[in-house]
Amino acid sequence: PVIEARRMDVFGALYDSRLELLVPPGAMTLDEHFLAACRRSPVEIFGTGMEKCEKVFASVSSWRFIPFLNDASQLVPFSEKAFREKRFEDLAYFDPYYLKAFYQPGKPA
Repeated sequence: PVIEARRMDVFGALYDSRLELLVPPGAMTLDEHFLAACRRSPVEIFGTGMEKCEKVFASVSSWRFIPFLNDASQLVPFSEKAFREKRFEDLAYFDPYYLKAFYQPGKPA
């Protein structure tokens, strides 16, 4: 899955067919490093950053670009599993995990 992150960046991760994590979630630039990290066969790319990846890496014949957008309803099996395992976030102490620093005018860096 890849999510649009402006310029030549996407937020993404790489999983195998058993959903085992191969490349952890993070901000990635669409360059030779991205290509090397995803040098597996086949790779299926989808999400809001898919079209950008397809434009840059259209020549990679082992990659499939799937026009599929994520939807919150697809998270139901994962939420049910976490609920059964009693894995809950303590929202009083929860910090969001931002994958990329961002600039907000008027705020110290």
